[in-house]
Amino acid sequence: MDPFDDPYAEVRVVIDTHGHPSLWPAACPVPFGWATALCPAPRAEADAYRDFHQSTPTAPGYEW
Repeated sequence: MDPFDDPYAEVRVVIDTHGHPSLWPAACPVPFGWATALCPAPRAEADAYRDFHQSTPTAPGYEW
């Protein structure tokens, strides 16, 4: 099963160099150049965290 299709899998929220958040499977290493914004959590919690930060503008250079 694709880890992104499992609603019960733990995921983390990672951010790219531009501050854009994405979900990433907790069992996979964080891609080079990305940073962890939320440690492994249930999918619903990670979705809420990502959605909040994705809709909240931040100043350039500001990190969560």
